[in-house]
Amino acid sequence: MQYLECHLHIHIVSSRPKQTNQASQLSARHNGRTAIPPPAPPALMCPVLPALMCPVVNGSALLPLHDAAVDLHPIVLLPGNGCSQLDAELTEHYEPSPWAPASCGGAAAAGKGKGRRRWFRLWKNSTALGDPAVALCYADQLRVVYDRAVADYRNVARVWTRVVSFGTTRGFGSDDDPSDPESLRVSQQAEALGRISYKEGENLFGAPYDSRYVAAPPGMPAMAFDAYTADLRCLVEHASRKNGGKPVIPVTHSKGSLMAAEFLTRSATPRFVKHLVMVSTGAGGIVVAMQSLAASAYAAPGSLARTERSYGTVFAALPSPNVFGGAPLVVTRRRNYSAHDISEFLPVVRFSGEEVKLYRTRALPVNSGLRAPRVTMTAVYGASVPTPEQLVYWDGDFSKAPEVSIWRASRSMATQLPRLLPLLLFLPFFHIAASTSPSGLHPVVLLPDTTCSQLEARLTDAYVPPSPQCAAHHKDHDGRWFRLWKNTTELDDPAVAPCVADQLRLVFDHVAGDYRNVPGVETRVLDFGSTRGFLADEPANRNRCMGRLVEALEELGYRDGENLFGAPYDFRQSPVALGQPCRAFSRYRQRLRALVEHASRANGDRPVVLVSHSEGGYFALEFLNRSPLPWRRRHIKHFVMASTGAGGFVRFMEVVASCVSDVSPLARVRRSVPSKFTPLPSPKVFDRDTPLVVTRDKNYTAHDMPAFLAAAGLPEFEVTLYETRELPMAMNFRAPVVPTTCINGIGVPTAEKLVYWDGNFGEAPEIVYGDGDGLVNSASILALDTVIGDDPMQQYYKSIKIAGMYHAGVISDGVALERLISEILRESFVQDSKKVDYRRVAQL
Repeated sequence: MQYLECHLHIHIVSSRPKQTNQASQLSARHNGRTAIPPPAPPALMCPVLPALMCPVVNGSALLPLHDAAVDLHPIVLLPGNGCSQLDAELTEHYEPSPWAPASCGGAAAAGKGKGRRRWFRLWKNSTALGDPAVALCYADQLRVVYDRAVADYRNVARVWTRVVSFGTTRGFGSDDDPSDPESLRVSQQAEALGRISYKEGENLFGAPYDSRYVAAPPGMPAMAFDAYTADLRCLVEHASRKNGGKPVIPVTHSKGSLMAAEFLTRSATPRFVKHLVMVSTGAGGIVVAMQSLAASAYAAPGSLARTERSYGTVFAALPSPNVFGGAPLVVTRRRNYSAHDISEFLPVVRFSGEEVKLYRTRALPVNSGLRAPRVTMTAVYGASVPTPEQLVYWDGDFSKAPEVSIWRASRSMATQLPRLLPLLLFLPFFHIAASTSPSGLHPVVLLPDTTCSQLEARLTDAYVPPSPQCAAHHKDHDGRWFRLWKNTTELDDPAVAPCVADQLRLVFDHVAGDYRNVPGVETRVLDFGSTRGFLADEPANRNRCMGRLVEALEELGYRDGENLFGAPYDFRQSPVALGQPCRAFSRYRQRLRALVEHASRANGDRPVVLVSHSEGGYFALEFLNRSPLPWRRRHIKHFVMASTGAGGFVRFMEVVASCVSDVSPLARVRRSVPSKFTPLPSPKVFDRDTPLVVTRDKNYTAHDMPAFLAAAGLPEFEVTLYETRELPMAMNFRAPVVPTTCINGIGVPTAEKLVYWDGNFGEAPEIVYGDGDGLVNSASILALDTVIGDDPMQQYYKSIKIAGMYHAGVISDGVALERLISEILRESFVQDSKKVDYRRVAQL
């Protein structure tokens, strides 16, 4: 393995110049001191700390840096996952699990004889774990359970545990196995630290932790983590005081880095910390963790793999959507799973609904919320090592080992750093423009993807609940406005979800010729005018709902409500053909026009940059095309449309077909809303000779859409609504006649043909893949160049196609954000070019 920053020891131990042995001895004699000999070998980090290991590979590369330990900043080591030792004590009433031998109550620990209890080594006890007679006992005693009463993880009943030797490095590794990799490296690591005069308990300390527990989001109970951070805070302060008030250098490895980062970001003032050194830690988990979870589902009861599924840390290493975006990490014949789909992947590998909810509410916010620790920091990691990037279970059998797509580490964990670097390099230049002339930024109005906008509802006396259970739920709201979408808590509750779905659905009013809420339900979009109206509460949805884009814009000087605005919309509705009634879209157009005018006035009459993503592009485009041309030219500086094609996408035909036979509450909502037709493939783009759906008896092209909808089971009047309200809109997709940039991903496997050979549209189809962004087909993306770019009235048009970029990645991936932000700020840079060399920025 190639290590980076192998000279790191020079930086982390002293701010003074390096001295030779002879110089050190002279200095010692001059000051009347004797050089401190190397300390006794301590058990250090596991696996070996690269920054300290690299110089001692040849046994002589590391020379003493100081003549006395008093000159060194104290170091606190936090080891990797599984390296901290645990002791356990069993109470007299401990009862082993049914799959564990009855003798586990006393034989395994050899400590309950004659009513006596004592502490014994639970982890890492290699001798016991290698003995089939007692291994099941240890696996049972290592388990943790989620206690619903306190909403936190704890040990199994009547098992007490404690970390061994907190404050020293003796709590790392294994005592009883000479071949243990961590133990074998102890002497090398001790020699490395001894050469630079570190001594256990004086200026070298260890902070082992219970690897089964991890931080929870702020506000959630996490007793084990809270106790650990309290102990760690005391240790850091003690180490500093013991060394003349010198601040401490935490040196961390793997999961220890995440523990340290959470500790520092939750500390009021990290003034006792000089420098954080994080080794072998990524910002967003690892792909191989998904393979481990899949394999553990089929492990034998009582095996260590099954025990680890109970840990509070079971989800801690899963890939974060913030880092991995929409790239498929697990591939099967039926479907792929990205980091955004882990909630759907977990049930497939036998996690319960409660466990999936714990992932979403406890693990995911922490995985996605890694923040800067607010201290000087160095990150050290390996590179150029083959690393799993994609797991292929083609037949969907997760009990078998997958085919693994191996890439260099620079394409997995490390790939994300280069992807983020361009954005980070842009930020200083953008800050120059923003800070030099904050009023020079054009105001920005954002339109998000479908389902990102949040809805509130109020129930009147006219509302008739569909069941007694829903009637009771109705009384809870008592005429007040409440969150209808997205209310994850209620949607995940089988007892309440049908009530929420009933209040979400729409009905078609044949008298008015328009869709409306069910009688007695009033709805409104939350926080129109602000980005808070669509910044999803769940971290997993923030990427898809412009969360990272908003964060990046705020870094550049944009402020919500001042020069940054949001235009959420009722995603159940959709623009319709001219002449057809649509009160919801008419009202939205009025509000959006007023918002654009307000944003312009509030920013010195500067015209607005309109930015949309996915379905938001349909709303923005139709809004522009129905606004008078002089108004557009006065108020719109630039329209940036991300991840929207000119003619829908094939995959949505599967969505429409499946919702007819799906009996779930949300499927009932999908069936009722007109927006279910908006992304269907348009005859304007997909030609008459290209079958999109294939069956034994008949194929369907985009020109056969009414026949397909009827065959999928939609009632005749809904097919008519598609033909009269939605199809004319799709055929009228046209240039907005304002400066426009379209940004799309391309080069990603995308559903191009759906095969329902037996004609059963309730079953999942076989999928033939072509090109696109993973959702929108390349035909729809390329048609933008013709439909908009070739329009003689469209004076400025630019198309940016990013190879290998997924649909949601255009507004969340580092490389795509770089391009997107540069387009948003293009006009500001052009008008402020004397202050910022835009060509230099563009080259970065």
